[in-house]
Amino acid sequence: MKETREYHTYILNRLGQCYSNAGDYRGALNLLDKSLKMNQQLKGENDASNCEIYQIMAKVYLKIRDYDQSAKLLKRMMILSNQTYGESSEQVGNVHLQLARIHAKRRDVAGAIMDQLEAQRIYEALAKY
Repeated sequence: MKETREYHTYILNRLGQCYSNAGDYRGALNLLDKSLKMNQQLKGENDASNCEIYQIMAKVYLKIRDYDQSAKLLKRMMILSNQTYGESSEQVGNVHLQLARIHAKRRDVAGAIMDQLEAQRIYEALAKY
């Protein structure tokens, strides 16, 4: 039964992306919220598998210009990525780039530069290995 529910979260994620691509952002967020709740029940609130759902939701909020909600989800994703992969992981670097994009949309040049530099630092450190 657990395997079936995991598959349901996968389907809800993909449907949410389709709705978002079609411009139905409310429908997308509704499906993604269901997916997140189901995934958290299955695997827990602190499981790294929630990151994918946070990321998809953050992109939808970015499309509707709700930068605060998008940043909030990315910060949750950052916490889980730090716990799971470490603070100098590729996943954390990717979150910094997404946060930089939000800063740029808000016209917060200093914040955008800060997150871009942090992502660059992480990627350069990873390239050494």
